[in-house]
Amino acid sequence: MKSLFFILIIAFLFFNSNIETTSASSNSKNYARITQNQVYLYTLPEDKDENVLFEIPKTYFVELLSQHNNLFYKAKYIDIVGFVKVDDVLPVSTAPQNPYADNIRFRVYSSDGVNVRTEPYIKNGLETIKGSLTVLDENVIYYGKIEGEEAVKNRGTTWYYCKYKTNKESIYGYVYAGFCDMLTQITENKEISTFTNNPFFITQDEIINTQLSSNNTTKNIILTLTIIPTIIFLYLLFKPYKIKSKNLKNKSNFFIKAKTQKNQKLYDDYEL
Repeated sequence: MKSLFFILIIAFLFFNSNIETTSASSNSKNYARITQNQVYLYTLPEDKDENVLFEIPKTYFVELLSQHNNLFYKAKYIDIVGFVKVDDVLPVSTAPQNPYADNIRFRVYSSDGVNVRTEPYIKNGLETIKGSLTVLDENVIYYGKIEGEEAVKNRGTTWYYCKYKTNKESIYGYVYAGFCDMLTQITENKEISTFTNNPFFITQDEIINTQLSSNNTTKNIILTLTIIPTIIFLYLLFKPYKIKSKNLKNKSNFFIKAKTQKNQKLYDDYEL
């Protein structure tokens, strides 16, 4: 019985160690910090004005997804995937607690509302309009700002990149800041970071190895779950036989002992 429990404990530890290893490898993320102004998220890994999506707030972070080339990282800010320049960010060794300036909002105060556009310009007219925000609408999430066209004289050239949630979908695009107010104050992120020169990225080969490891783990789990009932079954199958054999052996020993004692008594009587 002790041997059975020992085998089950070994199988249980093996099973859990595989799960923990797989879980740990799948949860690692890499981040880089924005330590200066005018650091942008790009739609493509090319340093061109038309590829700039928005300026990322200083002191916050992007998640590094991969190193695209020597000039750009593929990165994510909140839920927007794009590219950042390698020279514009500083990779950190540990994941931050508050990586993004999320839940930043603003209000539309134009009586006619304001359009959400695919670019920070109105020169291309209706073709760039993705949706419209109504007056006093506050259901808008701010990501960052960018310099664009001065849509209204003396109201500046700043546009906000945002997400507008409707009942059916989420619309991403630019709205003219000259028609908006009550932007949530973006406070400085004061988390202390340790910078690193060697951010870790999962390569394609490592992804394949991870998948193979995961498949092996699954096979090991199935094998473990198959072996345990088999061990229990065999134990229960042979246990009565062992008990019966032991009883027969004890009974045989009893008769041998009794016969020996009887012969010894006869021998003793003969001596007398």
